[in-house]
Amino acid sequence: MRIAVLVYGEFREFDTLIKHWNFLNEINHDMYFVTWDYSIQIHNHLGIKRERHITDELVKSTVPNAEYQILKESDYFEDTTYPNRNKAHRVMVHWKKCLDMVKKSGKEYDLIMLTRTDNYTEYYITEEKLQSINRIDAIYGLTNIHLSSPHSLFVQDLFFLGDYKIMSNLIETLPNDLYSMHNSLSEHIMKLGYYVEKIIDVNITTFRPNCLNMSEQINFPSVCRKHIEWHTTEKL
Repeated sequence: MRIAVLVYGEFREFDTLIKHWNFLNEINHDMYFVTWDYSIQIHNHLGIKRERHITDELVKSTVPNAEYQILKESDYFEDTTYPNRNKAHRVMVHWKKCLDMVKKSGKEYDLIMLTRTDNYTEYYITEEKLQSINRIDAIYGLTNIHLSSPHSLFVQDLFFLGDYKIMSNLIETLPNDLYSMHNSLSEHIMKLGYYVEKIIDVNITTFRPNCLNMSEQINFPSVCRKHIEWHTTEKL
């Protein structure tokens, strides 16, 4: 199975994180990478302010074999100040740019994987399992679509995997006024007649800059602990 791996988002700590993406060695893939020209992460309580200006040299040294684009955020949005960015719109730009690169490559793929630059990933999908990811109505993700409140749907947006035609259609038909990466994305998927099947062979947590100077080994449990620290203590 040949997979187009679409990686998107602020660059953040991607040059460190990708060294732990061992699953890339297990799949037949090409990477298409889109990021912004500026990356910032702030956590006042932990005393962290991590700003990075993203250059061609940095991206090429991190993913030398990837097709990539570095986008200037101010070309797309009037307000680029942290934290007043519309996250859903920013993600939509990246998804569509990634897919554009895939189509322009002229290459054929069986599957598309969507994953963020800050995903610390444990991946146990065998080739046999990949062969079974061929349903014409299913996208595979970390959660099913479900109600998070009486009037709000939820799907985890960190990772998706699915048939090339389904994933292409999902991305191409995304509305420009998408307001939520959880609720409105769920609604869009359902309007297309698709559903999200929970994939049990992938574990993901987000990698934050408080992971960089850990005294313990970087692995899934240690990154999870730092994720909890980042998101449960006071921050900007």
